[in-house]
Amino acid sequence: MRRTRFQLLLAVLFAFAVAAAACGDDADPVVEAPNSTESAAAPDDESAEAPAVEATPAEDYTIATVVKLVGVAWFDRMEEGTIKFGEDNEGVTTLLQGPADADVALQAQVIEDLIAQGVDALTVVPNSAEGLETVLGRAQ
Repeated sequence: MRRTRFQLLLAVLFAFAVAAAACGDDADPVVEAPNSTESAAAPDDESAEAPAVEATPAEDYTIATVVKLVGVAWFDRMEEGTIKFGEDNEGVTTLLQGPADADVALQAQVIEDLIAQGVDALTVVPNSAEGLETVLGRAQ
């Protein structure tokens, strides 16, 4: 019981973190080059170009966020951040779903459907933590 509540708390905190990231600045972050002890070659020297390194993800992941209900401005904005996270991270597919009404039974059905689809991770903004305890236990 205590473990389930802790996991629900983590899921809610993750959902709020995604929402906060969605509200952030759209400017690209500044990335600084690491310090190097090697001397830099002249800009005209083509041999100084570093070879391109392609990162390949070990696996593809699907992360689903389940909200209390869809069509609310807060969760619409949260969806933008969720989608942006998927776009920014290669190999990660993200989606946001929820019921049309703020009903625990409808939210549980959305979670059941996502479990059946085999998503890799679920984040949930629960209508009722107690009402979703059973379905979230199956999701584990």
